[in-house]
Formats: sequence, C-alpha cells, structure tokens
Amino acid sequence: SIRATCPAEVPATAAERLGLMRERLTVMIKAMDTFAPALAKFEGLLDDGQKTKLDGLARERRAALAAGQKKDTQAASACDPNSDPRYDEKLQRQYEQLVQQQWPAGDIAATLRLDETARARLEVLQDTTLRTMETLSACPSQPAATPQARLTAAKARLETMLQAVNGVADAFDDFEADLSDEQKAGFEAIGPKRGA
Repeated sequence: SIRATCPAEVPATAAERLGLMRERLTVMIKAMDTFAPALAKFEGLLDDGQKTKLDGLARERRAALAAGQKKDTQAASACDPNSDPRYDEKLQRQYEQLVQQQWPAGDIAATLRLDETARARLEVLQDTTLRTMETLSACPSQPAATPQARLTAAKARLETMLQAVNGVADAFDDFEADLSDEQKAGFEAIGPKRGA
C-alpha cells in the first residue's frame, strides 16, 4: 500500500507535493492500523520470557543502528537542552533561518508583485511552516517499552505529521487562492532556481 503511493515522477507544483505527502501519510497510518491487530495477537501468544527476549532484540537493533550512523553534532545539540543554556533561543533562530531559506518572502513578494493581502497570506504561510517545523522537530523521549507501544507511538508521530502537512497545505491554498496563473508559475519557478 505504501509503495503504491510512490509517484512515477516528482509532482510539478508545491500543491501537488503537499497532496502527495498527505496521501502517503494517510496510507502509512492505515498500514499501522492494519498491522496493529496482528502484532497484538502475536504478542498475546508470547510468555513473559519471550516478550523480554523480543524487547531485548529491539534494543540491540536500535543500538546497532545508532552506532552505525554518524552523529550529527547540530542534530545532537538540538535534542539536548543541556548542551547550551540558550537552547530555546538558538533553536528558534535556526528555525527562523530555515523558514527564510525555504520561503524567501522578499524575493517572492518582489518577483510576484504581491498586493498587501497576498503578502499577509505569505506571512501566515511562513508562520505556519515555522510552527510545523517546531512541532515536528520535538525530540523523542525514551523509546516505548513494548512493540505495541512503539507502534502506537509511531502512529501518533505520523498523525502529528499529517496534521502539520494539512496546516501548511491550508495556508498554502489561502496564499495561492487569489494569485494569477502567471504569479503561480512565477512562484513555482522560484524554488528550483534557489535549489540549483
């Protein structure tokens, strides 16, 4: 089901990319719902010793994956509030810089010759994106103890991501609503030029 939502080619517009993200997240959540009863049934067949061994295997796997990955110092410090006493300020500045890179408001407003209403909607889009990034970058607590609890946590994370995508998509739809076809094309052209 998840593989079936993979597009044959990259969606051309931002609205299409947001739609694809929404579709893929929805399918992943449904897959979790399909998988959960089978996992619960399997766990129900295990005795306490077997459950302990299963949890041990999961811990070993996570440790092996963590050891095999290089530690990104920026990511590590973002998840460790003790690493910098100005943690919240620093993180906020990083988000704001990232949003400005993703949504170059000055370039967009000038290139598209936006009126005041469109500029205000662009600001709402930027603010929504910033809040979304803050929500999605929340560092995980300790992993849940059981496979069923980890599955529940993963589903909750996917649901949070879906809500975030929906929020950004709604703000984007509002921004794009009154743009002319020429402005929409100009907006789409800004992204590839910046990424080149």
